[in-house]
Amino acid sequence: MARLDLAVIRLQFYGAVRMELYEALSLLLENRVLLDVALKDMYKIYSENGKKPKRALASVTYDCYREVADGKPLSKALAKWVPYQEYTLIAAGERSGDLKTSFDNCGKIITAKQDIVGAILLATVYPTFLMAMVCVMLVMVSTKLVPKLARTSNPETWSGAAAFLYEMSQYVIHYGAITLVGILAFLVMVFASLPYLRGGLRVHLDKLPPWSVYRMLHGSTFLLNVGVMIQANVSLQDALRMMASEASPWLRERLNAAFYGLGIGGNLGVALSKAGYDFPDKKAVQFLMILSGKDGFEDALSNFGERWLKKSIKQIQSAAKAAIAGGIITVGVILMTVISGVSGIQDAIQAVAK
Repeated sequence: MARLDLAVIRLQFYGAVRMELYEALSLLLENRVLLDVALKDMYKIYSENGKKPKRALASVTYDCYREVADGKPLSKALAKWVPYQEYTLIAAGERSGDLKTSFDNCGKIITAKQDIVGAILLATVYPTFLMAMVCVMLVMVSTKLVPKLARTSNPETWSGAAAFLYEMSQYVIHYGAITLVGILAFLVMVFASLPYLRGGLRVHLDKLPPWSVYRMLHGSTFLLNVGVMIQANVSLQDALRMMASEASPWLRERLNAAFYGLGIGGNLGVALSKAGYDFPDKKAVQFLMILSGKDGFEDALSNFGERWLKKSIKQIQSAAKAAIAGGIITVGVILMTVISGVSGIQDAIQAVAK
């Protein structure tokens, strides 16, 4: 398969499409359909009996069918199509002889990622739109409205809201572009630092948004991922090693510290506590220290991860609502300032006319 075709199919083989594949495989395997037969039948369905072989699901199932028929494991066949973590879960399912559960766990991970993306979009898109409206409004008032009013009345005679409106317009005209560039540059630096900034400074920044949101999301998915991998008979050390191999520098620093803690003796909770990063969260670490020494830790960790993820998403949604409310209030304040300023200017014009 050509590299371009491979790249295009990968783009089309996103989370929801992979979920459809896993659900279909899980259903067929549950009903005792052999894996190679299941893949062959699925190709016929997704390609409409060969009429549309270029569809993402058709291409992937056909490729997997050929490789499985040649004696390769399904995990190897899917390695070039799916994220590393999903590949790891499927490989673990092959080792344990329980592929169905592995597919179900892959679905959990995909759903968690979709929930996270939804929460992030809610927290950023609408507030960004409101701030863009504020910027456009300030530019229009400063370059169109205020200069027109200034030609009918001397701005030096303005007072109160009118004077403030004039000073604001002067700032926007002379320094608005520089201020906007500075704010955008600062935001780029902040968001670029999320996956890369490490060390003692980052430990303190992780207590403040947006770094705290980043820690919260990756911490909750970390708990869920580790729980799912352990349930799939992946050892805790192997799970951490696999996750670290694909992690950002920030997350790798925390995973390596936990891996080191496990190496010198201790359970997951103790290892995370000794790492000193308060990752995934100070309270979560305390719970893990209690759970790690109990029977049924695998199920407890998976359930705890799911609950923690839901809690994290709710917190992000609350932050998004606060940001939206703040944006609406800001727009309202600027509108009131403009209305009050224009009213003050009209009063000044009438006073001069008298």
